[in-house]
Amino acid sequence: MQVRQGRRGRADAVRNRTAIIEATLSTLNEKPSASLAEIATAAGVSRGTLYGHFPSRQSLVAAAFDWLMGDVDAQLAKIDPATPAVASLEQLVATSWWVLGHIAGMTTAASLEIPARELRRLHREPLARIQGLLAQGREQGVFRSDQDLEWQAQCFYSILQAGATQVRGGRLLPSTATAEMATTIRAMLEARTEGSPEEASERPPPSADQLESQKQLRGGSRSSTQPASRRPDPFGRSHPLDPVQGGG
Repeated sequence: MQVRQGRRGRADAVRNRTAIIEATLSTLNEKPSASLAEIATAAGVSRGTLYGHFPSRQSLVAAAFDWLMGDVDAQLAKIDPATPAVASLEQLVATSWWVLGHIAGMTTAASLEIPARELRRLHREPLARIQGLLAQGREQGVFRSDQDLEWQAQCFYSILQAGATQVRGGRLLPSTATAEMATTIRAMLEARTEGSPEEASERPPPSADQLESQKQLRGGSRSSTQPASRRPDPFGRSHPLDPVQGGG
C-alpha cells in the first residue's frame, strides 16, 4: 500500500512540475513580467506547490527555458539533411510550431533572470540548426541569399510566435495554422530572380503617386517650385527621402 502511494505521489509531482513549466512558457510568452502567483493559477496548482518545485522565480524561468530549448533542439535534430530544404522546413513547421513559437517571448522573460552568456549558450545549438537548414536551401537554390542567416532565423521564430499567439487567442484555427505559417515563411525565404516572368506577373502595377515619385527621382518635368500633390508628410519632410528632423 505504501509503495503504491509513493508511486502515486511521484506521478503527481511529475505531473505538477510539467504543468508548471507549460504554464510558465504560455504565461511568460504573453506577459514576460507575470508573477509566480499568475503562473501557479495558470498551472492549476497552489503557490505552495509551485514553490515546492521551484524556490525562486529565477530557478523556474531557468528550468522552463532550458526545457524549451532542449525540446527545440530535439525537434530540429530530426531534420534529415538528405531531405530537400523546403520539405524539411514544412515538416519542421508542422511538427514544432507550438514549441518554436515560444522562443521569442521566453527569451524576453529569461533575459531578466538568466545571464546573457548563459542565454547565448542555450540558443547556440538550435539557432545553428535553423541556420544550417537555411544554408541548405540556399545551396539548393530555393532560398534567398541576400539577407543575413541569423536575421532570417529570427524572422522564422517571429512568424511562428505570431501564429502560436493567434491560435491561443482563438483568432486562428489550429487546423489551418500550419498552412498559414508555412506559406508566410516560404514567401519570406523564397529565392526570386530579378525580372523573372513569375515576379513580373505577381507585381502590381505602379500607382499614380509611385509614377510621379519615380519621375521626380529621375529629374522629371516637374520643377522644385511645383511639388507633386500628396498627403502631408507626418515627419514634416518636403520629400519622402529627406531625413526626419528633430529625432528623439
